[in-house]
Amino acid sequence: MIRESVIVKISIPALFLISFILHFATLNQTPYANGWDGYYYIMQAFTFIEKGAMRSPDYSPIYPYYIILSFITKDYILAFKIGSAILSGILTISAFIISQKFTKDTVIPYLISAFLLFSPTLYYFASQFPKNLMGVIFFIWFVYFLIKKKMLWSGIFFLLGFMTHRMIAGLSVIIILVSFIKELKIRLILPFIAIAVLLAFLLPGLIHIADIDRFTNLISECLYIPPLRLIDFFGKDKLSIAWKTEIILLYLVFVTFIGWQLYNYIQKRKMESFSLFLIVTLLVLSFPIYTFTKASIGFRFYLVFVLLSIFAIQYIAKLLPQIAKLIFVGIVLLASVFSYKSYNLKEFDPPYESYFNTMNKANSYLKDKDAELIIAHQALAQIIIIYSDYNATNWQPVDSSKYESMWRITSNIKYYYFKKYLDENDLNYLKHLHGEYYIIREDIWQKLYKRILKTNDLNLISKFKSWYNPVNPKPEFLLRRRSKDYIH
Repeated sequence: MIRESVIVKISIPALFLISFILHFATLNQTPYANGWDGYYYIMQAFTFIEKGAMRSPDYSPIYPYYIILSFITKDYILAFKIGSAILSGILTISAFIISQKFTKDTVIPYLISAFLLFSPTLYYFASQFPKNLMGVIFFIWFVYFLIKKKMLWSGIFFLLGFMTHRMIAGLSVIIILVSFIKELKIRLILPFIAIAVLLAFLLPGLIHIADIDRFTNLISECLYIPPLRLIDFFGKDKLSIAWKTEIILLYLVFVTFIGWQLYNYIQKRKMESFSLFLIVTLLVLSFPIYTFTKASIGFRFYLVFVLLSIFAIQYIAKLLPQIAKLIFVGIVLLASVFSYKSYNLKEFDPPYESYFNTMNKANSYLKDKDAELIIAHQALAQIIIIYSDYNATNWQPVDSSKYESMWRITSNIKYYYFKKYLDENDLNYLKHLHGEYYIIREDIWQKLYKRILKTNDLNLISKFKSWYNPVNPKPEFLLRRRSKDYIH
């Protein structure tokens, strides 16, 4: 018979390869980048390689990761897709390895990794939030080495996770505090806290006291059931049956896991460290009080909850006979062949083809104009930076003396409002580009915007203040140590 260790050694690269292929196939459904922030990562790599510095200085490891892949592939979009697919594969095999270390059952690690191969949430998450995904990988390895008392490796992954994403930094600090309370060893916690404080004050892009501005309106006005709230947020018709099944099933697994641990507590059975850390992490992520809007803390927390709650399967699966676990592995693996289609680009990605058409027409219009800066919504501004000769921003510039050399691409505002609230001569500085996109000189836009505000028409004002039409300057928490963002 083939030894079990040989099967495991074969399984790890096989699981990685399957995950990579499935996720790359998902991302490769379009010739454009993926997700709402795809071109932001590409912009960072592009400005570093082509201009010598990242557009927005940031010490998260995700940026050198994509920069290195861009150097290797010589193709920024391909590098982004490969990079996101690799992260998905690493999470899959990390879950397999760590599960194997914490259970004596030979089938459970395959069940957990099979769920990650199947997971529609992971397909979405890898496309939309690759920085968060890298942070999740660092986080689970930090927890693993902390439990194993391998403090050097735990410290390394704590450092990497802390630098990668603010959410992971916060979760890591919470786990350190829980570990301290559990162990009551001050020498365990001090090095981690010292590293966290030092990094937070020295490096841009990391968690900081200034981030308190991010967390205004953090608490929802009413409680909700997280899985149902997530499904409603996406829209029931947008989610596949596989995706809705995953969201609800894993929440039920979580509830059962909590119930099982409470039963063990009543029976005075000692709780494993991994169980304790998993419970704390999942409770923090799924607490039904956070605001739940696009890219809000509640939305992102619950997506990470779905991914990490997969680890709770190992405690529930222990109650099943071996043949049942093997059947579940087969079913989930079979479903993985189809579940990758749950990520529908038309539903979840921006209309990048429209953005490129808009940029090309703006370039043609501005070729004989004095244009120092283009103001446009996120993604469109990043595409302009990468693929045109113009500089762009998705924030309101504060130097009004230069407005005559700035141009703005507006969206979702009908020509009727330009015609109604602008003087005839002002319309000479307005040009239709594509769809509902117009380009207008910034000083004329400011005149229009002030007149719109005086109407007190809240519906109309909301169109002019939506994310499609940036009217706010870059906030202080994003300017910390970034006030001189690189501009080519």
